[in-house]
Amino acid sequence: MFEIAAGNLALQNSTNANVKAFGNHMITDHRLTGTEMATLAAKNGWIVPTDMATK
Repeated sequence: MFEIAAGNLALQNSTNANVKAFGNHMITDHRLTGTEMATLAAKNGWIVPTDMATK
């Protein structure tokens, strides 16, 4: 979740095309990984956090 949030910050705040591309890459990859992890967790009855910890 942190990586997705950081990627969003890169997209919103950067003017550098390479930084924006990397931010987009982080968002895409970590969303896919999060979805795969949630599916695996659901199959095993595990609970996965839906929000980042405030700390």
